[in-house]
Amino acid sequence: RNGEMKIDAPLGPFMLTAKADRIEIYPGDVVVLADYKTGASPSSKQVISGLSPQLTLEAAIALDGGFPGITAFSIGELLYVELKGGAVAGSAKAIDFKDQTPDAEAMAAKAGLARFIAALPLCLGGVVAHDVSAPLLALTDRDLLGVKVVGDDAIPPRTREHLALN
Repeated sequence: RNGEMKIDAPLGPFMLTAKADRIEIYPGDVVVLADYKTGASPSSKQVISGLSPQLTLEAAIALDGGFPGITAFSIGELLYVELKGGAVAGSAKAIDFKDQTPDAEAMAAKAGLARFIAALPLCLGGVVAHDVSAPLLALTDRDLLGVKVVGDDAIPPRTREHLALN
């Protein structure tokens, strides 16, 4: 099922779209989201850190009412279904959020994406320097305040063309 969520941004609305592999609805409008994987699925640590934000952002879309015909008052669980095709066709692996709820992690992922989008205008006049080994959605306010913008002249011509900064 396709869903979307609008995030207000300095350059205008940003539309996040997603296609959920499986949405289960339980009494009380509690929603469980599942993502099918034919290979290895991300670890809970990768999801919590923001390195693998797919399911948490799908949960944010669900909580925002972004999946048509689905009302989600709460996210009961986020899980990966690993499809193996062997004697046991697959297995479900729930994300362990430790001390947090799926709802809280969904809102944290949405807030992280909103901070990232808000920083994008800095890219218009130069290159944003960011440690690429750090998770994209785990940017903190300190990271955004410490962004270094390099002037247009310092950008190699191929990069300028790629970024359409000419």
